[in-house]
Order: sequence, then C-alpha cells, then structure tokens
Amino acid sequence: MGPRRLGSRHHRVGSTAAHPGRDSTRAETPCSTRTDRDRIWIGSKVANGEARFCVRDTGPGISKEEQERIFNRFAHAKSQRRASDGMGLGLALVKAIAEGHNGRVRLLSAEGQGSTFTIIIPIDQPYTDPEEPSR
Repeated sequence: MGPRRLGSRHHRVGSTAAHPGRDSTRAETPCSTRTDRDRIWIGSKVANGEARFCVRDTGPGISKEEQERIFNRFAHAKSQRRASDGMGLGLALVKAIAEGHNGRVRLLSAEGQGSTFTIIIPIDQPYTDPEEPSR
C-alpha cells in the first residue's frame, strides 16, 4: 500500500484542539507511509488543561544518543540520513512552535521499536486574537 491522504478523519484531530471546552476526547487515525513496512498514527487529546498532539510510528526508532540532538537545527537521525531529502529543520521548528506557546515536545523512542512524538500545549488561558479590538 502506498501513501494515502488522511481524508476526513484528520479533521477530528484539529477539532479536538479547537474545542478545548469538550470533555477529554481522542482522535487517532492510522495512515500508510511510503515504505509499506511502517505505519504512522496521529492523534490528539484535550485533558487537564492541555492539548496533546501525538505522532507515533513503527519505524527504526532513535537511539538515546541521537535523542539528545534530534531537535537541533539540521539534525538527522543516522537511520534517516539516506532516506530523507529533508534539511533537518522539521523537529527544530516543532520544538520552537511548542515553546512559543509555552509548551513542550516529548519523545519516546527505542531503536528498532519506533518513535512517539507528543506536542503538549497548555490551554488554561482563553485565546484572544491580537488583531481583534478589546470590548
């Protein structure tokens, strides 16, 4: 099976975060990757004043040593250096965006067992649009 679009189910992930007043909900949608061997799941959950966005895969995993530097700009995991055309900016940007929202990124991974990246953003403050005048 080749790559496929997530389809309408990916809207549930965004909807979960867009409506933080709802009870804790989860939307997890598996989709195939380019390699046919691995699977990727995306999901989101809102609970305890946090929005959590999760990406989990069944790929080669990331060694403890590489986990220390994988969020640095231009970093590549050794197992991905030849398989990726990327520049190594993706995770650095993810971390910067999460931290810009007073959040964090958690990585759970072991070589040969895949990886789980979780972006955790506090949502205890109501959003106010800086472009919209105060009432």
